[in-house]
Amino acid sequence: MLYQIKDGSKLPIAYASRTLSETERGYAQMEKEALAIVWGCGKFHDYIVGLTVNIETDHKPLVPIFMHKALDGLSHRLQRMKLKMMRYSYQVQYIPGKDLVIADALSRSPIEGRKDEELSEEITAYIQMVIDTLLATDKRLSEIWQAQQEDDVCIQLINFVQKGWPDKNALPTHLSRYWKYKHSINIQDGLLKMNARLIIPESMRSEILKTIHEGHLGITKYRGRAKESIWWPGLATQIERMISSCDSCSEHQVYHKEPMIRSEFPERPWQRVGVDLLKLKGKWYVIVADYYSRFFEVALLENQKAQAVINHMKSIISRHSIPETEVIADLSSQQLSRQLENINYFQKNMVLVL
Repeated sequence: MLYQIKDGSKLPIAYASRTLSETERGYAQMEKEALAIVWGCGKFHDYIVGLTVNIETDHKPLVPIFMHKALDGLSHRLQRMKLKMMRYSYQVQYIPGKDLVIADALSRSPIEGRKDEELSEEITAYIQMVIDTLLATDKRLSEIWQAQQEDDVCIQLINFVQKGWPDKNALPTHLSRYWKYKHSINIQDGLLKMNARLIIPESMRSEILKTIHEGHLGITKYRGRAKESIWWPGLATQIERMISSCDSCSEHQVYHKEPMIRSEFPERPWQRVGVDLLKLKGKWYVIVADYYSRFFEVALLENQKAQAVINHMKSIISRHSIPETEVIADLSSQQLSRQLENINYFQKNMVLVL
């Protein structure tokens, strides 16, 4: 809340609140409290810029952080927040939570619980929405319904849904794989479904897969598209098989990156340095970055040969001295590892992440 004091009374000017993003929810509590201050000042920027304002907080550790503590004693995230606050003239004051009533009320705004009837209506509306947005026309739905009525497996599943499932041991082999889905298999508008997805009879599966596959989306998007509307046991396996045999889909395949490895934070500049190559708009660049200060240099490569990279790295290091502890590089794909290790500058300090 933004307010001004007049004749001893607090006169509200504006109110604001928001929820945290998924990333922000992972912040430490102190960082969340600091974020509230930075966001609030940004929100009311037009009101407070050029004036000296008093910021009230119920998180006492923020007072020395914003008022006295040097930047180099803070985490990188808090450093960035404090730098953003340098445009304002302010004092931070600690106020116990019991006295900070209005701000707490904004952060604890209650949400009215939904009644059972409302929830039931929402569920019905959702089911209808799913039916309306299925990747099928009315004609195709009619064809699927007809195929279900003629398919032995679907006929038996419909019978189980209507009259109850037998014991698992009493099920024929070809129906036993449906057992674990018995609570999800249902009938909606005469169509047999698994949750909200159409159960496709075997006679139509090849045709349905071919129709969905026409976009050549790759396995991740293809699987997601199938999950929107269709189902049968082994669907994911069939999708993988089809994608692996399709050249166009292979081009859209998603490759998962290795998880980021944390390293110990250096104590001073140019103690640990990272090196990598970057391709941008058809040109190659070598990037050298300091782990401590986040300072970096970028040099355009004349070509992709090892000697071109080595020459630029020698030039950069001649200006900033040899890294004290190590140089971390992931250059194996450019086949530069051996050449870089042979440079006198790096013989003792090079650490290659392969």
